[in-house]
Amino acid sequence: MAAKRYSLAKIVLAVVLVLDIGRTLVFFVQEEKFPPFFFVQVFLWAVILLFFIGALDKLLDIAEQQREARAGNPLLTRIFDGVIDISAFAGALIVLYVAFAIGANVLMRALPWTEPLKWALPTTEFSLLYLTFLAAPIVLRREGHVRMTAITERLGGTARLWFYIVGSFISSGVCGVLTYKAFEKTVEEFQSNAILLQGIEVPRAEVTWVIPYGFTLLGLQFLRMGVNAVRLRRYRETVEEAGI
Repeated sequence: MAAKRYSLAKIVLAVVLVLDIGRTLVFFVQEEKFPPFFFVQVFLWAVILLFFIGALDKLLDIAEQQREARAGNPLLTRIFDGVIDISAFAGALIVLYVAFAIGANVLMRALPWTEPLKWALPTTEFSLLYLTFLAAPIVLRREGHVRMTAITERLGGTARLWFYIVGSFISSGVCGVLTYKAFEKTVEEFQSNAILLQGIEVPRAEVTWVIPYGFTLLGLQFLRMGVNAVRLRRYRETVEEAGI
């Protein structure tokens, strides 16, 4: 049964991939420009292709033990984990891009017959924003973020647990508010066709959409951590270790 669902998922993804590529080509021929969020589309195409060749798990650093632990989770939880994993993979690709862009720009400046790449500086600046909000959810899931423990270290186990639970729920609420405000602003920028002029023209919404996206994942992950701590009455194991 699981094998049939897996095969059906591959067929559906293949159809979606072909239709999306066809739609993009038609748009390019008719408008003589790439559609909005084209680079996001290209990344999703790459993820689907990696999924087909079976290389996605290795690139996402998903171990066999971790996969087995996740197998018992509800479907929505597994999808959410997959979104976080893919976002982290996108962040890793962005790090490579930043290194390439800076290196190429330095090389162009050093050569007397070439000019600096005008797109290198603004795109690396945008990349830092993308990197922050794409990588933050997996850092949170692995409990790898910086904590201030001067107070909690002096508390007993039960009090420390409740500090963790309350802190997780408050953080989830804050992320929810920031998601709403950032999404509202991004929609406004998209409707007004606001442009960023930093050497190149880039629609502002194509840069800022990652902010509500990242805050959404962070808010859901904080909520998940708080719920798990209430349900299990512990928080020492990370979600990565417990597979929950």
